[in-house]
Amino acid sequence: MDTFDHILNWKLKQGSHAFPGQDGGTCINEAAIVAAGFPYRRVRSVQDMPDCFSRPICALAMQLNDEATDEERQSLLPFVIRLACADIAEVERERDVYITTRLRFGLSGTVSES
Repeated sequence: MDTFDHILNWKLKQGSHAFPGQDGGTCINEAAIVAAGFPYRRVRSVQDMPDCFSRPICALAMQLNDEATDEERQSLLPFVIRLACADIAEVERERDVYITTRLRFGLSGTVSES
């Protein structure tokens, strides 16, 4: 379990980062890359993610990460290990439509005021 201590104590921060500090200091997508066993890389857009990561889900994660407060952002840590979930193109399109629709209309089914 020692190998995961650095991930369990990771600190998520807003925006992209050249390289994480000892306590993490990266966005959720950069942390997900490390958690999936890839070498660290800076993420400025979802196109910077490895192919096995779902672009629509990573885009949502990036938005949540960047709009959250420092305290709220830490509650995203459990989702770091779930971003490496790319599927076939049809499923990725369905994910994109679903996420876009939910963000636009929210849970109430009416257009958001954001």
